[in-house]
Amino acid sequence: MLGVQFVASIALIIGTLVSFQQLDYMQNRPLGFDKSFMIMANTRSDKITNVFANRNDSTYLRLKTFKEILLNNPHIQQVTLSNRPMGDGSIRRNVVPEGHRPDENMFIGSVGIDHNFAQAYGLKFVAGRDFSEAYPTDKTSAFLINETGVKQLGWKSPSEALGKSVNLEGKRARLWGS
Repeated sequence: MLGVQFVASIALIIGTLVSFQQLDYMQNRPLGFDKSFMIMANTRSDKITNVFANRNDSTYLRLKTFKEILLNNPHIQQVTLSNRPMGDGSIRRNVVPEGHRPDENMFIGSVGIDHNFAQAYGLKFVAGRDFSEAYPTDKTSAFLINETGVKQLGWKSPSEALGKSVNLEGKRARLWGS
């Protein structure tokens, strides 16, 4: 009986140490961006940065005006809009990549962002370009994708994914950056 209690105690101690290491990693893991000096404000509107939102949508226009007001402050370097904070997970959406049948759909995490999101977060592109206000179609029919998404959609490299078409819940758009 004493041997069983000793083994159980050792197992519990090891389990506790592993749990603490996992918690420490989750709290301090590299996020892929620098979160220092960032302030996030929840606007509670999924429409504001929807990749297929109408550029004349009143919520989007109000937030764009608010963004311009913030940028007039010399202490603020960047302002960007997204429908979810970075590192907070994503909404999984139904996606059919180019060359696949509709019944070969996948559920891929997505975050709606505006044109300077990558710049504000200091994200680096492996291939392609960022969204740009110089290309009005970026707001309605363009995607950026990370390297994990490239693999999930079955492409060999970010360069190969550029210009490919993706059907996101019935809306077709092209990939312009990774």
